Amino acid sequence: MRRLREGCTVMVATLLEGWTELKVQRTRVLMSLIGIALAVCALTLAVAAGSFAEQALREREEAGSGRPATLTVSVWSETEATDPGLLRERLDPLLERYGIDYATQRGWGGTSLAVASDAGLLNLDAGIVDPPYGAMFRVPMAQGRWLIASDERMLAPAVVVDEIAWENLGSPPLEGMPTITIEGERPTTALIVGVAASEDSSRPWSPGSIHLLSDDYLQLVPDASDPMSNGMETVLWVPEGEAESLRTALQADLQAQYPLNQTIEVQRSDPAAWGGGSAMGLLWVRLGVGGVAGLVLLLAAMGLVNITMVTVKYRVREIGIRRAFGATARRVFVGVLMESVVATAFAGVIGIAVAILAVQNPWVRGLIGDGVVELPGFPFEAALVGLLVATGIGAVAGILPALVAVRVRVIDAIRF
Repeated sequence: MRRLREGCTVMVATLLEGWTELKVQRTRVLMSLIGIALAVCALTLAVAAGSFAEQALREREEAGSGRPATLTVSVWSETEATDPGLLRERLDPLLERYGIDYATQRGWGGTSLAVASDAGLLNLDAGIVDPPYGAMFRVPMAQGRWLIASDERMLAPAVVVDEIAWENLGSPPLEGMPTITIEGERPTTALIVGVAASEDSSRPWSPGSIHLLSDDYLQLVPDASDPMSNGMETVLWVPEGEAESLRTALQADLQAQYPLNQTIEVQRSDPAAWGGGSAMGLLWVRLGVGGVAGLVLLLAAMGLVNITMVTVKYRVREIGIRRAFGATARRVFVGVLMESVVATAFAGVIGIAVAILAVQNPWVRGLIGDGVVELPGFPFEAALVGLLVATGIGAVAGILPALVAVRVRVIDAIRF
């Protein structure tokens, strides 16, 4: 315990000594520290921007393929048509048995609904879903809300349109509970409850899209049970660690309920199942920006080495007197080294603080977080990387001046 206290005392004394010398020599090292602070700020921002870009890419991929882990359940046969409604009927008890809370039917592709508007009929791409779809596929809402379970009991079908369709419909305010007429064999009035953010608002030729519940769609289109007409499939969101075991169990349990000429397939379809390869491009971008920041940091460190070398030359008398009073070579080496480490660590803290303030600025967050539903806070690893790099540069930059200081003798102080 005594040795531990002595070690802590020596460490604190060394840090305080380095801080004191930094204040004494602040004029000489100020410009070098400014360069290091700016480089650390750039490096930290590069790491943080990479984290935000990865989150945006992850959400974009999950919007199309689902979150980890997403299982797609389908039934097919080469000899006869299959009924997706029957699949869901047989799947529901299994969902309750295995504790799966997120499940939705999804029909998209080749399906459209004719909606009356002031400009005429709009053939909107129809997304046939269940309420959990919004959470499972990260549907960003521009206005209003997503579909909920109680919408199934409404007299008029509840729908969510995207921004393009909303503009084509005249941008009616949602507070007035706007309705649309879906044409067909039986024209139906539907209530717009929300506006989803468009994935690509630069498609002026597209009339937009509309989401509605699967039960409502079956009422509008009686022959929608044909899976070949709407690409209907059932999608589940399960814990990632249990994905494989649940996939195997669900496939076996469902197959036992179907004849041999109908095949059940349960496959994992989220980006994590195949590695999300597009993240590799972001890695190279982060490495490129980080490399530029590292080069700036290296140049600033070289300037700090030069300044510290000059400072040591001017401190020959001081170092010689310390050696005369019993300071060991090790103590002198550590003292000079810690001056550089404390200086760069201090500059690193300043650079990280500037980076955090920049990222937390509402305008900057709106710029980098455009389209991101769950924008993360400032990543801890970015601050940690910046501080470690700044401290490491200080240690490297302080070794040479520390070696020069160790070679100072008492007689040099007398001659100086």
